[in-house]
Amino acid sequence: MRNLVIFFLLFALSVPSFAQDVFVNGEPVLTPETKVVLKDGDYEREVTGEELWSELTQYEEEVKVTHDAQEVRNGEEEEFVVPMSLKTQEDLQAQKENFDKTALDYVGIENEVFAAAKEYRMDVGYNRVWGKTNRFAAYIDAKAEIFGDAETRKFHSHLYGGGYVFSNQVKVLEFNADISNGEKATANTSLKIFGKTKFSASTPTYSKKIFFTGEKGKKVRFFVGPVPVSVYGSIGGSAGMDAKLSVLPTGLRASVTPGLTTFGRADAAVDLWFVRAGVAGSLDILIDHLPIVADVQLMPGLVLDMSLQAKNQLKSLSGKVDLFVQVRKVLKFWKKEWKKYSVTLFKWNGIKKDWVLLDKEVKIALK
Repeated sequence: MRNLVIFFLLFALSVPSFAQDVFVNGEPVLTPETKVVLKDGDYEREVTGEELWSELTQYEEEVKVTHDAQEVRNGEEEEFVVPMSLKTQEDLQAQKENFDKTALDYVGIENEVFAAAKEYRMDVGYNRVWGKTNRFAAYIDAKAEIFGDAETRKFHSHLYGGGYVFSNQVKVLEFNADISNGEKATANTSLKIFGKTKFSASTPTYSKKIFFTGEKGKKVRFFVGPVPVSVYGSIGGSAGMDAKLSVLPTGLRASVTPGLTTFGRADAAVDLWFVRAGVAGSLDILIDHLPIVADVQLMPGLVLDMSLQAKNQLKSLSGKVDLFVQVRKVLKFWKKEWKKYSVTLFKWNGIKKDWVLLDKEVKIALK
């Protein structure tokens, strides 16, 4: 886990000339007159201790109305919880309902014969985005396709997957496989992980299993009341493939399983004498494995024998990420009394499903 201090509050004690600096146990005490410089990157603002607490109080009142925020007491700890907006929660529920409706199982057709055809194509795939791209989201684009006629048999599959963190797209996996027989037999496969090419091959027959890890992210500033907090959100994990491709005299065979396991997290850390901040929690952004088995053969009598099986094992956006800020209460700093402000950046039970995309076999009499 990256442990970076990604924002800081630079304070300066500046009291009237007739006053004296106040220290308790050798530690400076924030008084109503103390001037505090809130600084985060290019943002800088000076407030007094009294103004700081007044603006935090006003912040509480506003988010109670706009986000149904509540004060929760856990033992001696007082926490002010700001949940995700109702609109965001409704959007996520609608996405799950839409997914449940469209992720249907396909029924296999065994040994069905089609006559008087010159060519035949069979394909299956899906393309979706879940979540909120301005916070955390997952995306996937998957496809498997076979084609056959009297001269050529072809296979194509791809799996592109990753996520968004604070509106920044992270391409975790880009997998492509194409094979074809005929006068120029080819089997081309490429694999990119986090935008970098990790594998590329062009050969009629090969077998390869390979996985890599990586991580990418983006920093965004949030305000908790008057307090600026820079949060570094990232998407990391592993991705790769297990592929066996063969070009035969009469056709081709392919068995490929591209897959990725990605997580989302955020970092924000500070521990100064009157303000603390951090991020708690993590997300399973996208866990997906797409085993595909394809066989396309030209049999005696110009009969095209084709089968395509594609399954999917998917889990997306399960978890919770909270940003929190703790502020020691003005006029009570010497008692070390803190108030915690917790903002939910993302929280969802996610989507989980294993299903058959396609399981089909056909025989076509080419005329």
